[in-house]
Order: sequence, then structure tokens, then C-alpha cells
Amino acid sequence: MSTSSGRKGSCTRCGHQMNEHAKSSESKCKKCKKVFDICQVPYHGLGSENSGGWRICYVPCACGNRYYSDKARVARPLEPHEYIPGHPGYRPIEQEATEHADMTGDEDLSTYTASTDTTRDYTAQSQSYGMFTEHDSNPSVLATSPPDAGPSNVGHRRTVSNSTDPLHWDEERFREETSMASLAQQLDQAQLDDNEVQPDDNLIDGTKSTFVAEFTLKKDQIQFKNVNGQKSRAPQNEWTMAKVYYEAELVDCLTYLAPSGNRYYMWLPSGYAQGESSTSRRRKHRS
Repeated sequence: MSTSSGRKGSCTRCGHQMNEHAKSSESKCKKCKKVFDICQVPYHGLGSENSGGWRICYVPCACGNRYYSDKARVARPLEPHEYIPGHPGYRPIEQEATEHADMTGDEDLSTYTASTDTTRDYTAQSQSYGMFTEHDSNPSVLATSPPDAGPSNVGHRRTVSNSTDPLHWDEERFREETSMASLAQQLDQAQLDDNEVQPDDNLIDGTKSTFVAEFTLKKDQIQFKNVNGQKSRAPQNEWTMAKVYYEAELVDCLTYLAPSGNRYYMWLPSGYAQGESSTSRRRKHRS
């Protein structure tokens, strides 16, 4: 049964309204009591085969799915194509990218004909005032004079005159204007270079990394799904602190470079301390 969280605004992960997410009291972890974000909208990522069902937009802890609430158990994590396009974990599905590429082609207009009604065509009238021609590229209309037309006057012909064109620049004016434009361009480029932010050593590119939406800590090992959808695990001390751009801000995260060369990253769990063992975390929780 769907319930409302009563929160305002929209979700920064799935894009749906926050009042369409599950009630907080029904979305808590049974161990640490932290609240999950569970979207109850029945459609996500339109265009995919499995777009129906509830989604877990945010997992606030690493206690594991054994402590999930009843609503979290029937939902599943967001797929990469189900995030909003501005989210660093968003990845378009292959079919969507192919359809977008197909729409960029130009339409072939070479078979179109011009006509005054549904039965006549200008190309069949030798005495018509307008003649339509077919070409490999866009069609063009060739205008011809009527049979009884008189001689035409040639206009826009340059004549010898001592008058000057106010819109014409002489050589000196041309050099002056082009030098000023070049100087302005150099100043703009210098300003851009001064304002350019140098990337930090621990800054990663979210578009070239795989976002980990769900993970589990077991015996100082972080278990997650790799790019092939298979379960993988890596020692906790091999996940390093880093930063990633999210909604025009630098956000702390954990990153891991697998032996295969694939890089993964996930949001920094609450209360996480790098190098801390699972035993010490359990002692802190009991205290």
C-alpha cells in the first residue's frame, strides 16, 4: 500500500515528487533506523523492458538488505538509465541513444514536386511561369519569364562614380577594426584562463566512472555489483576518499579502481572512517 512522506520538492535522483515517496516510518533500516528514499511511482526509465515497480532512490547505510523494511524489500535500486539526466549516476540505454542518432539524418526531398492542385504538376507544363527541377540535394525553383514579357532592366550594376560608399571600410579602417577585435579576443581568453579552476588530485570524472547505488560491508570487504551486473568485492582500504561534481558542487565520495581498469564510486556513508574495521563500527553502535 502506498503512503506519502509529506515532503516537498522533487527527488534529485529519480525526478519524481518527494510526497510520492514512502512514509519515513515505513522506510527505516531495522538496525540503524536511518530512512531510505523509496519512490512509489509505478514507472521509471520509460523505454526499458522493466520500467514498472517501486525504486530505492537512496540507501543511507551499509547494514545490508537483511535489515531492509518491508517496503524496501519489494523495491529495487534505480538502474543507471532511471536517474535524472543531471545525476552523475545517469547512463542512457543503448536503444535510446540509437534512436536519437537516427533522428539526426536529413530528410530526402528529391522526390517532391510542386503543383497548383492535386491533378496538375508544373513539370508537365512547358509554358508555365515556374518550372520545378529535381536534384540530388534540396529542390529548387527556376523562374522563367512569360512568353510575352518585354526586355528586362539590369539592376545592381556597378557604375563609375566619384561618390563613396558609407558602408565600405578603407584599408586603414579595416586594419584598425580587425586589430581591436583581436585584442578583445585575447583579453577574453586571458580572463577565461584566470578563472579556470585547476582540478584537485582526488577529483574523479563521474561520466567515466560507474556509480554504485547499493553495497554491503562484510568482514572489512565492500561488496557491490560490477559493470557486468555480477557481485564483486574489494578490501575496504582499497576504497579511497575522492570528490565528484554533483549539481555544480563538489561532493565527497569513495572510489575504487578495479584490476580490470573500471573505476567505481559511491556516496560517502554516514559516519564512515577510512581504514576502520567492521568490529570497531559494531562496538561504536553498541555504545
